[in-house]
Amino acid sequence: MWKLVLLGSLLICIGQTLAEVTEKSQYTTKYDNVDINEVVHNERLLKNYVNCLLDRGPCSPDGLELKSKTIARAHKGAKISENMPDAIETDCSKCSDKQREGSEAMMRFLIDNKPEYWNPLQEKYDPTGSYKKPKYYASKYDHIDVGAILNNRRMVNYYSACLLSQGACPPEGVELKRILPEALQTNCARCSEKQATIALMAIKRLKKEYPKIWSELSEKWDPSDSFLISRHLVAVRMHCASVFFVVSALLVLISAQSSPYTSKYDNVDVDKILKNDRVLTNYIKCLMEEGPCTPEGRELRKTLPDALASGCSKCNEKQKSTTEKVIRHLQTRRAKDWDRLSKKYDPEGVYKQKYTAELKTETTA
Repeated sequence: MWKLVLLGSLLICIGQTLAEVTEKSQYTTKYDNVDINEVVHNERLLKNYVNCLLDRGPCSPDGLELKSKTIARAHKGAKISENMPDAIETDCSKCSDKQREGSEAMMRFLIDNKPEYWNPLQEKYDPTGSYKKPKYYASKYDHIDVGAILNNRRMVNYYSACLLSQGACPPEGVELKRILPEALQTNCARCSEKQATIALMAIKRLKKEYPKIWSELSEKWDPSDSFLISRHLVAVRMHCASVFFVVSALLVLISAQSSPYTSKYDNVDVDKILKNDRVLTNYIKCLMEEGPCTPEGRELRKTLPDALASGCSKCNEKQKSTTEKVIRHLQTRRAKDWDRLSKKYDPEGVYKQKYTAELKTETTA
């Protein structure tokens, strides 16, 4: 399947063909700035390239080049072509990190949203299912300070609510829930030793410091206690651990503090928006998924759950100031909209109470 991941990314890279490379060189990063999210939502473009790869339609010059570089085998039992791509043969060993990430994102999109595209591609290029997934899960979060995260009750509550389907999930939480079934079924066979070591510390602290959360996770993921019986906490290899070992490890792995939010839209005139009821209403409809979104509206909707959970810890000073201004405006002048937004993004009222208390403090100061 990993080799099909590469195929997925190549579908969207219009000119991202593999250059003629030597055995030890890397593929060109010339087109690494392609916006995958934008391309996969362009139905016409995506369909044209899929049809090209499936021999169902004409190919543009760059499409022909793409096709010649990506085809591994035409049909089941067919002779492997001289042009068997080096990338597929080597499991993308010469790809940049961004190319690998783009490949995974593209494959997930096709599997989850476009099975009518993904299934024939899989049948054509991997009819026997012989291509393998990566040996390990991504090591993107292996460097995190696990102790610091487990010291933050709010973050632990936030991610556990996601796992328990009791609250909103940030993008990494959605990804966790997507891979969790496989991890459980295989006893996390694709987890590295470092990930297993991280989980050892996490599981001990969760049991000791968050027994209620631990109990809820147990009830949801292992109601019969079948994995609890066989768990060995002294083991290092993840395949010797219980299902909760897996849950703890993955919970920690996706909880890392990532880079700050983009400052791309920091120049938006918020004061002007707040003074224009029509424009403000449009933004609220975007957040409520009741209307179209501007680019900055989409970005806000994407980051809002994480920003609430982390107390805007990834916001820069300008973003924090702007956020406070908007909240004050909504609370005092658009109370009904504030209540609707709160119900959607903060159903338990945890953060609503916090910001309301802060507003009262400022008012009486």
